[in-house]
Amino acid sequence: MQQQMPGAQSKPKANPLTVLLILWAAMMSTQAIFVIIARTATLGGQASVAPAVAADAATAPGVYGLPVPMFAGLAVISVLMAVFLPKLLVNAQVSKLAQTGERVSLEKLAPIATTMMIVRWALLESVTLYGLILSLTNADPNLILPFAAVALIGFALTFPSESGMRKALGVN
Repeated sequence: MQQQMPGAQSKPKANPLTVLLILWAAMMSTQAIFVIIARTATLGGQASVAPAVAADAATAPGVYGLPVPMFAGLAVISVLMAVFLPKLLVNAQVSKLAQTGERVSLEKLAPIATTMMIVRWALLESVTLYGLILSLTNADPNLILPFAAVALIGFALTFPSESGMRKALGVN
């Protein structure tokens, strides 16, 4: 057992939510970066698309053959996976913690929640990536916007907090 010297201060305990907050902010800010890339890389791109192609851009394959509905379907699948898959991945760990019947400490929940949230946020981030690919291949800077909006709503709904973490993991 180590004794503390008089006058020495102990290190304050780090909040387990701090890592989640930093990851959340970093992954959410990439959505803005993707939109900026799409907007700048396709600058003037709409003017070069033939009017007939531009009129059918919402339903027909794009200039380079990537159809918007296919990527919208992939985005829906990613959103559904973001809702259900992370919980399935951590169920075994959560059930072990919940067996005690006592209130589980935040320090024990944080590693499990971090795994769950990183998977969820990566799947949400993929939604914006689908929009980025469509914007770049179809030379339309606006195609990314609905994809980014869906991802941002997902990020807003999964803001890390202790109560949100407990609710997502289903523990008290």
